[in-house]
Parts: sequence; structure tokens; C-alpha cells
Amino acid sequence: MVSVAIAVACLFAAVSTEASAPCNFNGPFQAWRSVNGPGSGGYYMVKTTDPQTPDCPYVLVPRTRLTEGDAVEFTYGSLEDGELTRRTATVSGQGSNIVVTGGDNPGTTTLIFSDYQTCDVVRGPTGGYELWVHADNVHDSSHGCCDTKFYQVTGGNGIRDVYQETCPPLPTQ
Repeated sequence: MVSVAIAVACLFAAVSTEASAPCNFNGPFQAWRSVNGPGSGGYYMVKTTDPQTPDCPYVLVPRTRLTEGDAVEFTYGSLEDGELTRRTATVSGQGSNIVVTGGDNPGTTTLIFSDYQTCDVVRGPTGGYELWVHADNVHDSSHGCCDTKFYQVTGGNGIRDVYQETCPPLPTQ
């Protein structure tokens, strides 16, 4: 019985240590890795400081894996008349820059922080800060280091919640 209690205590200590591990904000962060994310699904923009951003913006992870300097087609959109729009453009990763050409919103977005799986913090092409979260994690109450970094760069000022519980599910590829 004592060995079970010790095993549980050790497991709890290991989980607690992992959960409280400090965030590593040391870059540079690689845009191409961020665009690939976990390899499937997509991301919703959850928060932004850009007042012109529509509700429920999303991007789908490209079907073709992106590598440094290459360009691939990707799908993106936002809420319009109660439905998610579906548009395409070309994306490339150049250092910490995500470069979008074609489509309705070409420009360069700078990756400030990424965990490469669940979330990214970026500075968009118009200068606003954005918090993007993978669709599998969008309902989580906290986005860990991404929340920390987002509030650090924005100072908590001018933040808009553009993802709502009423946002439709992501379209399929």
C-alpha cells in the first residue's frame, strides 16, 4: 500500500513539474513549422488587436507539407452570412515570416511564438497581434504559453475575441 502511495505521489510531482515548466520564448521561431502545425486540421484566430478582423477567421493546415523557402496552397476564410467562407492563397515560410501571396489578404505575418502543435502568436500584415489556436484545442480554457506571450506583447490592450462558441466547425480539405 505504501508503494502505491509513493508511486502516485511521484506521478503527481512529475505532472506538476511538467505543467509548471517555464515558457521558452527564445526564438527564432520557424514559420514553416508553424504552418504545418500538427500535420492536420486547422487553426482559428481566437484573439486579435486588429479592429477590422471578421469573426471566426480560420486557416487549414496545407495538404502538402511546407519546408523552408517552399510555397504551397492553403485554405482560409471567416464567417460571412452565418457560414464560413472558403478561399485559397499561397503560403511560404521564410525564417520567422509567413508570406501569403494571392487570395484576398496577401502580406507578411511574423511568427512571435509557437509551440508548433496547438497555438501561435503572430504579428499580422496590418500590425495587429493575433492568437491562433488549433481547432482541437480551441475550447480549452487556457492556451498556456501562447496566452502568456499574447498578453505580454499586447499589454492586454485593445484585444478582441474573434472566435466564439457559435463559430461553425472547420470545413474539410
